[in-house]
This record gives sequence, structure tokens and C-alpha cells, in this order.
Amino acid sequence: MPKKVEKALVSQPAVPAGIRLVASQLRSTNLERDLTADSFPEIHVGARIVDCLERLTASLADPTRTRAWSLTGPYGSGKSTLASLIATLVGPVSERYHSALRQVRAEYPRLADAAEEWRSGLDAHYGPGAAEHGMLVAAVSARQEPLAVTIRRALHSTAASRWPGEMPSAVNKALRAFNAPDSGSSDILQAVEALSEHAPICLMIDEFGKTLEYLARRGEEASRARRR
Repeated sequence: MPKKVEKALVSQPAVPAGIRLVASQLRSTNLERDLTADSFPEIHVGARIVDCLERLTASLADPTRTRAWSLTGPYGSGKSTLASLIATLVGPVSERYHSALRQVRAEYPRLADAAEEWRSGLDAHYGPGAAEHGMLVAAVSARQEPLAVTIRRALHSTAASRWPGEMPSAVNKALRAFNAPDSGSSDILQAVEALSEHAPICLMIDEFGKTLEYLARRGEEASRARRR
């Protein structure tokens, strides 16, 4: 093959018909960062998202159902985007919330109605204004650190967001105890109980593999120390 033709083939790769690449839309989702955005991005509400939302709305309507899930999959498969959608739907009412709800309603009105029905019942349980605030969304990206430290960051973040001024005294006291160097599981539970007196809590830990990497590394270090 002549060199000129070979060069042309390499420098001008063909894009299949019907496919258009938009570089500005290829940024990966960061749960902590993107939850503060004013609006929710346009997404495709596909079968996997619908399945997760059906499980979520069913568990919100029936407390006896499972309320803890783990999303696994390869990088770029949409795990963080789904978590961001769920956090937005159960979090405070805002333009971002309405944007996400409109997208769900456009494809599956029944799911949007179920989410709104759950929200409308919060005032009866937590008092006036609870529906407007929604859940306390404790969303955090994991780091290579103890799980308790990750949860601590999540709870502090949601409390600071919910009460930017003065926190309720019981919440403030529980979070201070949680900060102590010798704090343990009981302090985590007390902090969760104090927060849940004001609203239900949605705890989300993104990039959980980093926590597992930390635990694996600690296990290897402990094993080497014992061999010495």
C-alpha cells in the first residue's frame, strides 16, 4: 500500500453513521461535587435505572423491605450517576430536584408519582417543612481510610448542609462525640439516631472500592508484622 494512502487512513478514522461524540458530556460523575450543581443533567432513564427506582420507591412505602443496596459494575457504567439521581430525588426540593423528577416522569410517570407521594408524607412524621427538606443525604466519596472516618465525613457534611447556622443541640453533641479519637460504632449509631430525629437519612458511599483497598492493605501490613 502506498505511504500516502496509509497516512490518510490513519489520520482520518471513520465514525460509524448515527454516532456523534460530544466531549463536553463525557465527564465522569463525582457524587460529592455534582450534588451541589443547580440542575440535574440530561440522562437516559433506562431499564436498570427503572429497576433501582422501583426497589427504592417500594422500600420507602414499606419499611419492612430491604433499604440497603450495593451497586457494582465497571468504570463508566453509570453507578455514580444513578446514585446522584436517587440522592437528588430524596433530597431537598430545588431546581435540581424538579429537573430530575421531570426526566423520570417523562419516561415513567408512576415512579415519579410514588416519589412525590413518599415526600408528601414526611410532614406528618417530622413536622411542617419536612417534605421541603426531604432526606438528610449523607453522600461521600470513599478514600483509603477507615470506614468510620468516611461515615463521619458524610454525616458532618449533611448536618452542615441542613443547618448552615446553628445545629440542634442533640445533633451537635452527637457529632462532637463522634469526633473523639476513641469513638467507635456506638458513637456512629448515636449520631445517626440524633440526625434521624429530624429527617430520614440516605447514606451513600461512592468509590467504595477504595475502602476495601485500605482494609486489604491494613490486613497485609498486619500479617507482615506478625511474621516479624
